[in-house]
Amino acid sequence: FRGVASFDMRATVNDSIREIRHYVQKEGFVGVRYLSWLWDLPPTHRKCYPIYAELVELDVPLCLQVGHTGPLRTSEYGRPIPYVEQIALDFPDLKIVCD
Repeated sequence: FRGVASFDMRATVNDSIREIRHYVQKEGFVGVRYLSWLWDLPPTHRKCYPIYAELVELDVPLCLQVGHTGPLRTSEYGRPIPYVEQIALDFPDLKIVCD
């Protein structure tokens, strides 16, 4: 099994990056998942961008849920266009996994 980390949008960006580094470098996690429906913030939110830059440096993919999100949550942020498209344009070296 391989782990995939996540980050808490309530934390500071620096704390999130520190935690991601720990899980990738020390615990062997192989990716980072952002659940936009959980935070009700799009994956293009500017607070995410320093984290995405760190994922490029760590050479691990960003995992995003696309499509329908489930009960009692909006599926808006699960649309590949414009959200995933914009991230790919802004971070051409970032590996993105859409599930």
